[in-house]
Amino acid sequence: MDKQEIHDCANFDYDLVLNHIGQFGSFQKKILFFLSFVSAAGGLAVVVFAFTGFEPNYRCRVPACESGPHLTYYEENTYNYSSGDQNLDLPVWYGGKSIERRDRCRNLLVERENIVDGICLSETNGSVWAQDGEEGGTPSTCGPEDLVFDKSLMLSTVVEEFELVCDQAWLRTVINIMYMLGLLMGSYMFGWISDNFGRIKALMLGILFASLSGFGAAFCSGPTGLYIFAVLRFLCGIGGIACFMVSFVLIVEHVGYKYTMIVGIGINIPFAIGEIILGVEAYF
Repeated sequence: MDKQEIHDCANFDYDLVLNHIGQFGSFQKKILFFLSFVSAAGGLAVVVFAFTGFEPNYRCRVPACESGPHLTYYEENTYNYSSGDQNLDLPVWYGGKSIERRDRCRNLLVERENIVDGICLSETNGSVWAQDGEEGGTPSTCGPEDLVFDKSLMLSTVVEEFELVCDQAWLRTVINIMYMLGLLMGSYMFGWISDNFGRIKALMLGILFASLSGFGAAFCSGPTGLYIFAVLRFLCGIGGIACFMVSFVLIVEHVGYKYTMIVGIGINIPFAIGEIILGVEAYF
């Protein structure tokens, strides 16, 4: 190709071709349909941490009143997991107390006169929060191994699995930030990739990033599991924004100028639908 041909190609008006073959024909509609699935996947990736990283209620175990490996956050038998019937009350030894956020890792002391034959009674003001330096040597806070989690909404989340509780609760926010950093990095990285290596290659790479990192995050465990999970959330953020961004550019470039606004708005709808789908799936 000589310089004249290159110059002619650079000045070629693609809209003239679209005017001839149709600005929004059956081919473009098929592209919009298939790219909608990719855009929806980007929406799924955004909201998934609202469920996997859900922070349940938790409290310290009260050894004087409860023991065993399968303790419940609320009064035993007040929640039916199979039917969903709820009458959620804290155990009677809390004496009507509510557990504020600042008290979730504090030990509860039950007065001896409120324990009869090994059973804790529900007496008003019959229990107090432990304080450091009190007689008896009971520490004011408990460790993650002594926490009892509320499983009425989620049976297991990364907060419980990686012990992102008490003094380590801030790490949950860091993991969420890692995903947002991935969105930021992916916007720049895949914009450059799609311009220099092509839209399709960038789209396929973005799908691989989102799918493989999301799949791998399900198997994170052990001492290094939290760090690997954070890295995978970062990569998922890169892939998630690539799925949406490249899909948007692809469909807008394939239609005539009369339809760019319509398809630009239209490709956003599957993104929101993807978020809704995950919510509906979580409900059931």
